[in-house]
Amino acid sequence: MCNVFAVAKKLCEAREWNVSNLELQKMLYIAQVLHLGIFSHHLFRGTFEAWDYGPVVPDVYHRFKIFGNKPIQKWSFPEINEECSKEEIDFITEVSKLLSELKPFQLVNLTHRKGSAWESVYVPGAKNTYISEDSMKQEYLNVWKKQ
Repeated sequence: MCNVFAVAKKLCEAREWNVSNLELQKMLYIAQVLHLGIFSHHLFRGTFEAWDYGPVVPDVYHRFKIFGNKPIQKWSFPEINEECSKEEIDFITEVSKLLSELKPFQLVNLTHRKGSAWESVYVPGAKNTYISEDSMKQEYLNVWKKQ
């Protein structure tokens, strides 16, 4: 299993370091939902919360919030001692390709769709509303697999 920051770094690298915090949050969420759905276990440990602009891993958000809506810079990543497996790297690469051309609003639309795990628990203005892995697996079955 990958470290959440290792996955985030790979996603940023795949988009040539042109990723905002908002985009990164959406890509992490989509990668986790797809991995849970396809492999029945998480790609990384990290708790998602349902925030106003979609699902967020708070630790990752707070690490990169200094960039606002500008691209996250490579120097800002923590030192990562854990390596992802080759299979995980291949998976992240495929997800990156899938999402590489999408604009921020398109990523937001994907995570806000009817039937998404975020949509099922979202309360406007609330924080600390967790999105369970079970609901993310259900999202994969009800939303992603049917597409």
